[in-house]
This record gives sequence, structure tokens and C-alpha cells, in this order.
Amino acid sequence: MKRLFTLFFLLAVFTSFAQKPVFKETKGNSNFTVQIPDYMIADDSLNAQASLQYSCAAQEIYIIVIVDSKQELKDAGSEYTLQTYYDFAAKNIQSMVESPNLEKPEKSKTNGNTSLTGTITGKFREYDIFYKLEIVESEKKFYQVLAWTLASNKKKYGKDIDTMLKSLKEI
Repeated sequence: MKRLFTLFFLLAVFTSFAQKPVFKETKGNSNFTVQIPDYMIADDSLNAQASLQYSCAAQEIYIIVIVDSKQELKDAGSEYTLQTYYDFAAKNIQSMVESPNLEKPEKSKTNGNTSLTGTITGKFREYDIFYKLEIVESEKKFYQVLAWTLASNKKKYGKDIDTMLKSLKEI
């Protein structure tokens, strides 16, 4: 009986280690990198403006990064602060979901740059969705990092999403 218990315990331990994803530094179309888990693949169908797009449709988890040059925004007649750019991006997401719920964003640092991170939940078509949005402001750019999954997967993939969002680095 003791051997059987030991065998099951070791099997459970090895299985839990096997389920942890390996993150790989992935370069976007602009001068930045993001850590992407090994279960996600490049996917150019998510957003035409995105400089980086990855998904795992089987697990319903997605990430995109949109990069905006501050100078190009200014030349187009739009000047943003970190907060106003966050508000702009969050409003775009809210417009796509039914009954959106936006949490107040938290200010922090992402690899030396100031960032605002918040969550938006709501219904997209018939699905309850959890979005996590991070806006990273560098000297010359805004990076809109958006990851999402089914609301029911928030607990399962929340740490992976946080790892991806907080990993953005300019190169």
C-alpha cells in the first residue's frame, strides 16, 4: 500500500511539472520582445494592426501587441498621456463586448517603463471573456499589450497572461 501511495505521489508531482509552460522570448515586428508560452503559436488573423499576434485556439487564449509611435500620433493631431492612451484602448475593447466591466487600472513598471494594467470582462458573442490590457509607455512609443481568454479560464491562465504582459522589452 505504501508503494502504491508513493507511486501515485511521484506521478502527480511529475505530471504537475510537465504542465508548466516554457516561455520563449519572441520578437515583434517592431523593436520589442515578449515572453510567449510554448503552447501558443503565431497567428496573423487576430488584428491587422498588431505587431505581434499569438494564440492557442484549443485552449482559448490569445495575445496581441499594437505599437504606436508618439510622433506619428502627434503628427496625426493626437497627443496622449499614458492614462489617455489607456482610456482610448480600453474604450475600443469595451465597444466590442456586451455589458463590459472595467476595473481601475494599476500603475507600475514594466522593464523600466511606466505602465497601466487593467482588466475588462464582458460578453463577446455568447462567450464570457476576460481581457487584460497593459499599456507600456516608452520614450517614443506606446505599446498596447492585450491578452484574453474565456472568463472560466481566468484562474488557469492568469499567471501566463501576467507573465506575457509584464515581459515586454524594447530592444
